[in-house]
Amino acid sequence: MIAVVMAGGRGSRLGGAEKAMLDICGSPLIERVIKPLSNHKIIIAVSPNAPNTIRWCMKHELDTVMTSGGDYSLDLGVLMRIIRKPFLVMPVDLPFIYEAVLKFEERAMRLDASIITLLVHRNGGEEPIGISLIKGEGTDWINIVMDESIELMDIDYPSDLERAVNKCKSDWKREK
Repeated sequence: MIAVVMAGGRGSRLGGAEKAMLDICGSPLIERVIKPLSNHKIIIAVSPNAPNTIRWCMKHELDTVMTSGGDYSLDLGVLMRIIRKPFLVMPVDLPFIYEAVLKFEERAMRLDASIITLLVHRNGGEEPIGISLIKGEGTDWINIVMDESIELMDIDYPSDLERAVNKCKSDWKREK
């Protein structure tokens, strides 16, 4: 299956930081996100907002597709028209995603809908974090809801980044 990693945003809530290149636990965020996708054909959706990410992808010989980087939903709409289905959509800002994405993908493949999106129980509600399985051309939609966990922590704000770095530090201390 194809996995498209969305890595071309503006990083505006992080002061314009290129999220994919943020160092988390000693490696770029993009590296941490593609690791659990090793059994997928990986395509990185980049944009002019992410010149360092583009260079990193070229260095690591990853396939890329250029998007506008202006709006996640619009970029996803373009990708839905040009990429063979089914494909998994992953945001680049999930530093600890491992088993959860595989569980989501397995559950989503059994559902009969064109689009399946992962929502996370968080702050008394259900929030999308950017993971979807695009199975077909239709607009029929199903959500899978998972409980919040460290695996489903996304980095949107400086406080999220700080939390991720602190997790790395606490994990490192435990390993000592």
